[in-house]
Amino acid sequence: FHGGFKKVIRQRRVRDFAGFMMQQRVFRVDVPRGASAPHECVFKRQGDHHEETQPDTIVFKVSCKPHSDLDWKGNDLIFKNCLHLGEKSLQ
Repeated sequence: FHGGFKKVIRQRRVRDFAGFMMQQRVFRVDVPRGASAPHECVFKRQGDHHEETQPDTIVFKVSCKPHSDLDWKGNDLIFKNCLHLGEKSLQ
């Protein structure tokens, strides 16, 4: 709804001169404002390295958490419960 980002830390296998080593990598997953669910963040060739092929591609799929009072209908946010405004708002 508002957008944002999340940092994800992942260990990956990287090829170096002596063979393979484990390396810690921080991925910043950005979700733009108004993104539809599920939103995909793709990091090409940022995954584990292999002997004969190119490094893997990592895909993060971000979706909304279910909420007891709110629901999505297309791009609209729907409030599911009754909202009492009180007597003063009727005057």
